[in-house]
Amino acid sequence: MQRGEDCRAARRGRCHLVTGPYAGLRVVELGEGVALAYCGQQLADRGAEVFKLEPPGGDGLRHVRAHGAGASKLFQWLGRGKRSVEVDVGTIAGAEILHTLLAGADVLIANLPLARRGALGLGDSEISAGYPKLVAVFESAFGVAGRMAGRPGNELVVQAMSGMLAAEGKRLADGAPEAIQSCSITQIPAGVVLTMGVSAGLYHRERSGEGQVVHSNDLGVALMLQGGRVGLNAPDVETRAATMERVTKQRATGAGHPAMADAFVPPKHPVASAGTAYYRAFVTQNGAVFLGALSRPLRDKVRAALGIEFRLRDEPDFDPEDPEFQAKARAFEAGVIADMRTRTTEEWLDVLEAHGVPCGEVTFPEDLSGNEQALANDYLIDVQHREDGPQLQVAPPVRFGRVTEHRRDPAPALGADTEAVLDELGVALAQEPNGTP
Repeated sequence: MQRGEDCRAARRGRCHLVTGPYAGLRVVELGEGVALAYCGQQLADRGAEVFKLEPPGGDGLRHVRAHGAGASKLFQWLGRGKRSVEVDVGTIAGAEILHTLLAGADVLIANLPLARRGALGLGDSEISAGYPKLVAVFESAFGVAGRMAGRPGNELVVQAMSGMLAAEGKRLADGAPEAIQSCSITQIPAGVVLTMGVSAGLYHRERSGEGQVVHSNDLGVALMLQGGRVGLNAPDVETRAATMERVTKQRATGAGHPAMADAFVPPKHPVASAGTAYYRAFVTQNGAVFLGALSRPLRDKVRAALGIEFRLRDEPDFDPEDPEFQAKARAFEAGVIADMRTRTTEEWLDVLEAHGVPCGEVTFPEDLSGNEQALANDYLIDVQHREDGPQLQVAPPVRFGRVTEHRRDPAPALGADTEAVLDELGVALAQEPNGTP
């Protein structure tokens, strides 16, 4: 921890810089949710001027596990470097502000329902005709086609519908599948994909002189994350058919999800289970360490590091159905488990790294605030918040060699920039809404 503190202290006092690959771009962020907010944060961190349009009362992320009257830690991270404009775009005056901003903007990022987009004059054809230079990137839960187009969704719903929950295999006490809640496993990648859409759209504009309308959806991102599993090729056909036959039989009997999940994931073969000894976590004297050796050359390095002679699936006479071989496999796995408990995590990391084995200590998220590697690479940065004081926040992992990296201002208070932005636009926000657009 002390080394991490030293790394962080050495960076204090650096000024906030304002350059980056997106410097000079004006971006309008319209909507709510982690993916959209993360995309806006990435653009702001890289120099863009991001106008975050918030409804009266503020973005819902401000209130997710918020402390007292202040904004939540999640919003303070995702809102970094943006300008907050509190406006009801559903009113005539609010819609005028939105379209005045778009007239001078380079990029729009939004995740509004299809009907809402139409009511605001933000349909694909309307944008192409009214804002021919604008790059508009839209996020939806399930895409723009099919019967579910326009249907609302979120992180957990997409996890369920994409197969992630069932594949993870964790269950609640009643047998129902348990959501993956340790991180935004679909929303942060969805934000990265939106940012890719912005960059591709801007490149298209640079080459052609015309704007672009880009669509991305969270279900598609979830499938992307499982591309090696969801896809189907010839060798998959037989095994997948057998798996789904077991599941279908359970469905036909009216069985609940627990029975179908058991059919989906049959008991592991004893040799297959032992084979994970090269690619799993092990308990040590004072913690746990993870080995990541899938290829034969890496498995050879593990065996050299641990002093193991038995080669399991790499043996010339490997036969997973031979009872004698299965017994050897079980003994092999038990031996590795016992051996790993004889040394500390630090000792094992020294041994494994010396043999070139991909490995790492199993840590907790809270450990990372003092992680020397993260701090040395500026993946954690100091931000001075106006109301809440100093904060340590996660920075973008991408680094550019030919531009100056920059620290961004903290997340804005709700509506902090409304008056200034309206003055810049030369428009006034009516005190009393006078209808809808």
